[in-house]
Amino acid sequence: MNTKITSEQSLGQIVTKYPSLSGFFERSGIDYCCGGKETLREAATEHHIDEAELIKRIEKELEGIESFQSDEIIWENRPANELVDYIVARHHVYLKQNLPDAEAHLRKITEVHSELHPNEVMGDEKVITRLPKLLNAFLEVEASVLKHLEKEENEIFPAIKSGKVGVVDEALKKGILQLQEEHTELGEALENIRHLATDFVLPEWACPTFAATYKLLSGIQVDTHKHVHLENNILFPEL
Repeated sequence: MNTKITSEQSLGQIVTKYPSLSGFFERSGIDYCCGGKETLREAATEHHIDEAELIKRIEKELEGIESFQSDEIIWENRPANELVDYIVARHHVYLKQNLPDAEAHLRKITEVHSELHPNEVMGDEKVITRLPKLLNAFLEVEASVLKHLEKEENEIFPAIKSGKVGVVDEALKKGILQLQEEHTELGEALENIRHLATDFVLPEWACPTFAATYKLLSGIQVDTHKHVHLENNILFPEL
């Protein structure tokens, strides 16, 4: 496989060309969506990783992904209308299905484990304190995400689909900037949820519902990163 990864490429450019690398960056804790404008060199410095070693790890990751080019959709230079339809069908539907499930699971484990294991420790707090914080943080994210999706589907996306590439009015520009600001806020909120959920590492006393909850929360974070990447680093710059 002939790949050329350089330290001057932005994270967004790399994942746009090689979508399968999103998993690598997730595991490495490197923000390729809201932080997509950051170069690989800047990311290496920020995460205290040797630049050459990071490139070597990325290229090794690509070598281990069979037929990644044929299995992944490369959205660069594809029509904006097509990408909008994909985002709604793939990512919006996913969130609308999984956010309510995650809420129901979180409410259940908060109620049950605050009673069964109130003094067990999660991170640096007792369960009886930590789980309600996690639930409240999630509820805030859920509400803001659903409002955000509604704005995209009812205002921004129809405007994009009705216009021409390169012709964006001031109202749409303002709407896109607002979405990007919300993306940044969402990224920070999701990181807070990960922190409160102790990086989704299960405690020894976790029940199957607890495990399912963490799986849902982790999946929502990963899918949202891909979702935001498609908008911030591909869709919006093309307009």
